[in-house]
Amino acid sequence: MSPSKTILIADDSPQWFLDKLLEAGHTLIYEPELTNEQMHATLNNYQVVLIKSALILNRSFFENHSELKLILRPGSGLDNIDKTAALEFGVEIINTPEGNCNAVGEHVVGLLLNMANHIPKAIHEVRNSKWIREENRGFELEGKTIGIIGVGNTGTAVYKKLEGFDMIRLPHDKYKPWIETIKQNSASLNELFERAEVVTLHLPLNHETRHYASSQFFSLFKKPIHFINASRGGVLDENALLHALETGKVLSAALDVLEFEPPSIYQTKGLETFYKLVNHPKIIITPHIAGWTHEAKFKMFDGLLKKWWK
Repeated sequence: MSPSKTILIADDSPQWFLDKLLEAGHTLIYEPELTNEQMHATLNNYQVVLIKSALILNRSFFENHSELKLILRPGSGLDNIDKTAALEFGVEIINTPEGNCNAVGEHVVGLLLNMANHIPKAIHEVRNSKWIREENRGFELEGKTIGIIGVGNTGTAVYKKLEGFDMIRLPHDKYKPWIETIKQNSASLNELFERAEVVTLHLPLNHETRHYASSQFFSLFKKPIHFINASRGGVLDENALLHALETGKVLSAALDVLEFEPPSIYQTKGLETFYKLVNHPKIIITPHIAGWTHEAKFKMFDGLLKKWWK
C-alpha cells in the first residue's frame, strides 16, 4: 500500500473509492467541479491528482507543481496530459483503459444497429404520428465487411462482440503486425480501403492521429461506407465527414465524441459545423457516453487502486 499522500480529486468519484483512500490514511481535497484555470492556480500542496479529460496538464503545470508525483486518470484518454513533461519531472501516470472497453464495445454495436435500421429516425417519425416503412428499410450486418482501426482494449472488444453477427472483420493496427488479443494478423489500410463497408475508429488522440479521418481518408475507400467514431473527437475532421456525406463516400455516421466538448466550445471554434453535425439526417450523435456505464465506472476506479497499490 502506498504511504500516506495528499490527493487532489478533480473528478466526480464514487464514495466507496474515496472511502478506500481515507481508510488508507490519505488526505483528500475533493474538488470534482474544478475548472482548468482553477486547477493551474491551486497551491502545490498535493502529491497525487486524479483528473478528468477536461483538465489540461501541460508543461507549465508540471513546472509549477513540483511536489506532484502521480496522476490518476480513470479511463483511457491521456491526450490532456503532456506525457513528455510528466516523464521529465518524474511524475507517474496511471490510467485504466481496460475499465470501459466493454462498455464502449457494446455502445459501438448499438450505434451500428441504429444506423443499419434507421432506429432514431423511425422513433422520431412514429412520435410524430408518421408510420413510414419503405424509407426505413435497413441492412443486415451479416456478411458485411467492417474495418476496425486501432486494436487496443476497445478495438479488441468491438472485434469480439461482432463475431456473433457474422461480419467480416478487418482489424488494422499500425503498431501491431500480429494482434495478440485476437490471434490475427493486422490487415493493411489498403485492404480496408478496398473492402470495407463499415469503419470504426478506436485511436488515441495525439499528433499522429489528429484529423486521421480526413478528406483524403474518406476518398480512398472504394465502396461507400458507414462510419463510427467512439474514440476521441479530434481524430475526425468533422468538415471532411460532412463533405463525404454530401458526396456519397459516407452513407451514414455515428459519433459518440466531438472535436470540442462540451458543445459550448463550438461558440468560438465553429458553431456552424456543430449545427450541421447535430442536424444532419444521416448522423447519430451521443454525448460521449459510450464508456459511461455504471459497471465501467466501477472497473475504472477499482483498476486505479489495484494498479497503484499492487
